[in-house]
Amino acid sequence: MERHPTILLFDIDGTLITTGGMGRGAIERAVAEVLGRPSAPFSFSFGGMVDPVIVGQGLSSLGIATTPDLIERILSRYLEVLREEVSRAPVYAVHDGVQQVLDQVSGLAGVAVGLGTGNVEEGARIKLERVGLNRYFAFGGYGSDAAERPALIRRGAERGASRRVRVRCPESRSACAVPHLPGRCVLPLLAHPGVERRLCAHAELETLPSANSTVWPIACASHFD
Repeated sequence: MERHPTILLFDIDGTLITTGGMGRGAIERAVAEVLGRPSAPFSFSFGGMVDPVIVGQGLSSLGIATTPDLIERILSRYLEVLREEVSRAPVYAVHDGVQQVLDQVSGLAGVAVGLGTGNVEEGARIKLERVGLNRYFAFGGYGSDAAERPALIRRGAERGASRRVRVRCPESRSACAVPHLPGRCVLPLLAHPGVERRLCAHAELETLPSANSTVWPIACASHFD
């Protein structure tokens, strides 16, 4: 049987690391500073959203018209604030078992390990730098790639597939919640409760240990001849 690429995409916040809500505070602070007004917490959940959309929704909640230029200015300031906040956050840690899992999958022949996250790319790298995890992820799909998670996951899968790794894929051809990528097997590991985590249950590696001592399901996003 022809072998197809296998791509593992890991989310960051709540999956690889915990930051004690530092990222949320950094976005709220950046919005306040760019607008020149006191910082105030947003009333909506950031879970499952990408950074540019979070900024846009935050502006709308304040009754401020969004423009691409304003969002870009806020994100630029956010990255500066994020560096400051990451360096001094009192709660900041890699989840139990993550290092072992990354060592395990990074050593598998024919597997490409990347990120699938709503963080803009530079923000993702800043968050992982403090805990030394950037070395595991040569590529990814990011909030700076697309406004919706399925599209950024697809972008990460395309980047992973371009690395020309090959491995035997599962036989299942079940329909899944992320876009089909013909001939490729995409395995996103997601933390947000609003995002489907069990897409197919037929991957060669059935489970990996998670931070809460249960499992991370490995989800096969597509498999087509």
